[in-house]
Amino acid sequence: MTDKSGPKRQRSIFEWNIAGNPHAGATSAHLDIRTLPATSAGLPSSQSMRKTKEMCVIPDEDPDHPISLDDEDEEGHPFDLMGDGIGDEDDGGEDEDEDEGHGQDAMRHKSHRPLPPAVKDKYEKHLQYLKQTPQGSKPHLYELQHTFWLPHQANFFILNRTAKPRPSQLYNHRWFYWDPDHLVEGGLKCPNCSAHLHRHGFTRPRRVVDLNNVFYMIGQRHRCPQCKNPKSNEHSITFNSWDPRIVERLPHALAAEFPACLSHRNAISDSVLAVMRTCFQYGMGSKQFSNCLQVLHHRYFDTIHAQYLDGILSRKCDSDPSTSYQPFGTFEDPHGYCGFVPSSQWLRGIYDKIIEDHGTQIDQKTAMLSGEICAIDHSHKITKQIVKVNGETVFSATLTVTNEFGEVRILAFVATKSHAQFESALVKMRSSLEIFGHKQPQIFYTDNPTADKQFLEQIFPSLTHNVVPVEKYSTIKALELPNGVEISLQSSASGIQEAIAKITDDLNDTSCIVVGFDAEWNVDFEQNETGRPTAIIQIAYEKWVHILQV
Repeated sequence: MTDKSGPKRQRSIFEWNIAGNPHAGATSAHLDIRTLPATSAGLPSSQSMRKTKEMCVIPDEDPDHPISLDDEDEEGHPFDLMGDGIGDEDDGGEDEDEDEGHGQDAMRHKSHRPLPPAVKDKYEKHLQYLKQTPQGSKPHLYELQHTFWLPHQANFFILNRTAKPRPSQLYNHRWFYWDPDHLVEGGLKCPNCSAHLHRHGFTRPRRVVDLNNVFYMIGQRHRCPQCKNPKSNEHSITFNSWDPRIVERLPHALAAEFPACLSHRNAISDSVLAVMRTCFQYGMGSKQFSNCLQVLHHRYFDTIHAQYLDGILSRKCDSDPSTSYQPFGTFEDPHGYCGFVPSSQWLRGIYDKIIEDHGTQIDQKTAMLSGEICAIDHSHKITKQIVKVNGETVFSATLTVTNEFGEVRILAFVATKSHAQFESALVKMRSSLEIFGHKQPQIFYTDNPTADKQFLEQIFPSLTHNVVPVEKYSTIKALELPNGVEISLQSSASGIQEAIAKITDDLNDTSCIVVGFDAEWNVDFEQNETGRPTAIIQIAYEKWVHILQV
């Protein structure tokens, strides 16, 4: 007999529980979710095996079901509806510029969002471990274990303890401790006045988005003994140990160990940032990248969920059969796993911040590029996304010049396509090529050669070097005189008279001759100007072409 329920399969990428996924609800309706019994020693019964086999199956194929053709589908891809992220992007961490003053601002800063229970428990345990550091010495984490990562136990060993495992134990986030004050000779200095900073207690956990999950960082608060709060006039200015102004002053070898890029009250790991920048540069947008992170984070959550269930099934003894195992919970549960994936807007903000912070270096790198073979073109895509002023578009196009390697050499916003809008940019490009020892442009590709030729040759004289002009009427076949035809050029009165005599000598009373006649004269377009006299007369007769300069 054949199994009409269809073959078993894994969940497809469109069936993950992602916000905006139109396929997720339809799939979940076919799932038969059951909780495990309190005791699971021994092998499951045949009934349980049969029920498990019926879960997550493909329904029977309906031969009468209409076929959907996507050629004329204008709804777009299902992932186009996503990219909104999961969870609260404000993790309740401390602001980077927070100072312990008085008043409503300070109260607003201190109203932190409560931590998830699993994160709170781990945080308190790690604080107890870190507080064991003797006064004036390095933490045991640095001194003995030579790492910045706090001790982390694998889920396999957690599942094989005597006591029943709890889901919160398998959430098992990684923790990073950053306190460079112990690792810099002389301690940390105030970014404002360079005074020696005093330790002021541990920070709240800072959540960092990684590729598969999130990890948390713990740092130190440092107080400046000299800087005063402008509102309270007290010495209450403090800095986090990961404050960008502090990190940039650290030795490069030490600063390279810091694993995250910080936003206002959140963070993203360096590995995710590197992948995101690569994806953005090669055509993947922030919305699609947010979707990828959602799939990876949900996949990790499902992996540890399955590990939890498999661990229960594999337990050979139960210490307390009267106590049931706790359900694993959901990805979004704020009191459970509390999963978080940043939205596409948040990712764009991080990327824009990185680009702005490195704007000077990017401009320098662009100015050092070569430009022997260039292409110039106007684009109208970027300007559609730029804000308008009083409903009017500020820029109509983007002028882009690329070099022989496809690298952007010039990117300028222009109000019109007039040459004057980007002339200064081309002049600066010519200067930078000369400064850095590159050759001047040899070829320029443009959509309108007739209009741009003289303009580009004026800015880049190199475009005219060793250039053979293209014939104006290259498509018309050149006129060639038949063999035996001679050309006679006459400019004196006697020469002209002699040429005419050759023709008139053949005239008689009984015959006629055929000649080709043409005349040329200068033209003056000024008003009220009389016509200019004839300059050249051309007469073609038999085997002669007479050109008479009269």
